[in-house]
Formats: sequence, structure tokens, C-alpha cells
Amino acid sequence: MPEALISVIKKEIYIAVMVKEGLMLTVFSMLVMSGLMSLPTKLRTPQVRKLMPQVLTILELATPVLKVLVLEP
Repeated sequence: MPEALISVIKKEIYIAVMVKEGLMLTVFSMLVMSGLMSLPTKLRTPQVRKLMPQVLTILELATPVLKVLVLEP
């Protein structure tokens, strides 16, 4: 994976934390599902796994917002 893309992802996560903590879980979950991050052991619970599909949908809606926030100073 290109270094620039990883940098953008990290920046988006950071901004997501600043904007809304709930969004952070969404972005984090998407990274886990895409294999960019491994899931910490304490989060490997049935409840977390059950939420993953919903997380994908939320992230699709949130991504344009994150991109705008990344581009804005």
C-alpha cells in the first residue's frame, strides 16, 4: 500500500477523533475489516463482529465528510 495513502488514512482517523468519537470507531472498524489494522484482543467480541456490516454503511456516508475535513486547513 502506498505510503501517501496510509498517511491520508491516519489523518482521516485523527480528524474523525476530533470531530466525533463515534465516527472514530467506524473508521477504525473499517481499517480492521480491510486488514490494515488487526483487532485488539479485547475487542474480539461477538458484539463488535455483529456491528461490522453496519459500520461499513456508516463509513460510506462519512467518507466524503472526512475528505472535505482533510482538505480544509
